[in-house]
Amino acid sequence: MKCLSIQQPWASLICGGIKDVENRSWRVNDAPGRILIHAGKTMRPMGELPTFFGVLIDNAIACGYVPEVEDIPLEAIIGYADIVGFTEECTSDWAQEGHGAEWKWQIENAKLFKSPIPYRGRQGLFQVPEIDADNLPEAYDFPKIARRGAILDIPVNGEVFNTLEANECFTLYLTEANRSLFTDDELVELPTDAVVFYDSRTGHSRKFVVDQLVVHEEVDENNEPALFFDPNGNELYLYTINIYYK
Repeated sequence: MKCLSIQQPWASLICGGIKDVENRSWRVNDAPGRILIHAGKTMRPMGELPTFFGVLIDNAIACGYVPEVEDIPLEAIIGYADIVGFTEECTSDWAQEGHGAEWKWQIENAKLFKSPIPYRGRQGLFQVPEIDADNLPEAYDFPKIARRGAILDIPVNGEVFNTLEANECFTLYLTEANRSLFTDDELVELPTDAVVFYDSRTGHSRKFVVDQLVVHEEVDENNEPALFFDPNGNELYLYTINIYYK
């Protein structure tokens, strides 16, 4: 089976269903379809990432889609994804421009293996004869954040799930992808009666009554509204959604 080696944390973000584009300077003639995702032997320091991506990564960790930073695997096959096409222009937030990012590999149906497979990576698309597309290792089927009327469904990582207690608060960053689940267009919190937390890896669940949802505007070291920029250079304010439950 064909395999592509990708630097961390990007490899884990792909397999967690967060990153839907891989930027490359090259492409192959035809979209290869389903390939293995290999985590390279190095990881880009989280502190070097723009705030925009840091917010998405923090949410992905909280929801259990991506391991905690210290647990992110290196030099291993960690999952698979479908490469469905290549394009030079793309509206995804993960698409980059410039040298080394001429081609955007479009990704769908990514999955994270339950156990990483230690394996030495290579450049380009390389073959892994030990793994067959018809007999892939077991992978997670992560639940998504969702709203069912006045009930929120929130996947969380195992550590959060195992320490859930009444009269606590769970916090996520508000993003373009999740905002409509929590607030209206004016950032007014939506009426919410209950929240169901799911362990994203086991599927176990716990239900709590929601006391209130609270949007919080983050501030910088000068106590001014915290600002950051999206990949298109648009200025954004940093908000969190706080779910108080009992």
